[in-house]
Amino acid sequence: MESTRVDTKKFAQAVSEALKELQSAEARVARFAPLLTPDERRRYVKGKPDVLAAAASLVSRSKSHPAVTAAAEFDAAAVGEDLANLAALEQLEAKVAEIQQRLADARVAWEAEVMVPALDFYGAARHPARTDAELAETIKPLREALSTPRSDGRKVAADASKPST
Repeated sequence: MESTRVDTKKFAQAVSEALKELQSAEARVARFAPLLTPDERRRYVKGKPDVLAAAASLVSRSKSHPAVTAAAEFDAAAVGEDLANLAALEQLEAKVAEIQQRLADARVAWEAEVMVPALDFYGAARHPARTDAELAETIKPLREALSTPRSDGRKVAADASKPST
């Protein structure tokens, strides 16, 4: 496993600067992309990629059918604008997803760099901690975090292995 040790102060500064940039990016798109309430999200019709592509073809072809366009009150220009906005949004979503993946990967690596040495310490301390109260107290939080209560399945299996009287 490759070490991902970095200068903590420099990383904190980079995070601070990134947060400012993200806040700025959010402010730039907020007036165009308002937050919806959960109820509003439920009420909107959701588009699927193939339906959106089909709608794009309607924008150009609807001009050939003025009666249907009028009856449906189909505004080809407005639909075209919304499709262009979705294409722009996809670019931003892709970059945000890339950033999110980078953050998730950093979390995985740094959590491993915390867990491996902590588990090594715990493993080395378990036996001596039986007779060293200070060491036992030192590893207690990790012992408690690692302990899991017995499940009913294991208890039932253990009970089933006992001879009946």
